[in-house]
Amino acid sequence: DLLLHMAWSTVPATAEKTPGIEWREDLPLLATILASLTKQKRNEGNAPLLVFFSSCAVYGEPKDGFMFDEAADPQPKGWYAFGKQAGESLIKRFVAIEGLRALILRVTNPYGFVQGEQHLQGVIPALIAAARGGRTFTSWGEGDALKDYLHVSDFCGAVEAVAERKPVGLLNLGSGVSTPLQSVVRLVEEASGVSLDVVHEPAREWDVKQGRYSNAAAREALGWCPRIDLAEGIRACVSPERGANAGT
Repeated sequence: DLLLHMAWSTVPATAEKTPGIEWREDLPLLATILASLTKQKRNEGNAPLLVFFSSCAVYGEPKDGFMFDEAADPQPKGWYAFGKQAGESLIKRFVAIEGLRALILRVTNPYGFVQGEQHLQGVIPALIAAARGGRTFTSWGEGDALKDYLHVSDFCGAVEAVAERKPVGLLNLGSGVSTPLQSVVRLVEEASGVSLDVVHEPAREWDVKQGRYSNAAAREALGWCPRIDLAEGIRACVSPERGANAGT
């Protein structure tokens, strides 16, 4: 009764290296899934709820101090965000024309999940790897970029609530708190006991620099709220035994 669509061929950085790949790979596959669900609904009178994991990157860059809620119009900057928005539009079309049930989750920056060292995704695992390996960390910009970081335990808790309640429509899924990169660096240094060597490169044009997102609608629809603050979550990533409440 539930189909979780998390498959995607790119992350923001790799999407910029292969412009348009989502239209060649991801969107045709998504269209196939939607067609299959439509066929099932016509034949059986019902189809699973499709939950599509999108990204808050679709909102683009806000005005100073603005916090995006679900009513805001998307203004994507990079190829990854454009691809996710296209996926959302495709789903909305099938919902409107074929009567499918769907929930779009716009997720912020999840962290705390197991990754291979060769393909780290996200600034927090990159910082921790730099601390452990004594390597230099390269910052895009001067460290003032604001991001919302969501611990994997809270992410999974939200998905469990989705499976139980099965809401439809659109929800932002994030911690509701945005933190500048230089503060994230300090938290990793405190948790690891290592002073990081940080070098700065120009900010990427496609990277959202002031990401603030409301999670009020998700709290209400799911009966859920994030429980792991960033400091605790980072401690759990660096030393799981020091962050038992956060898990690993």
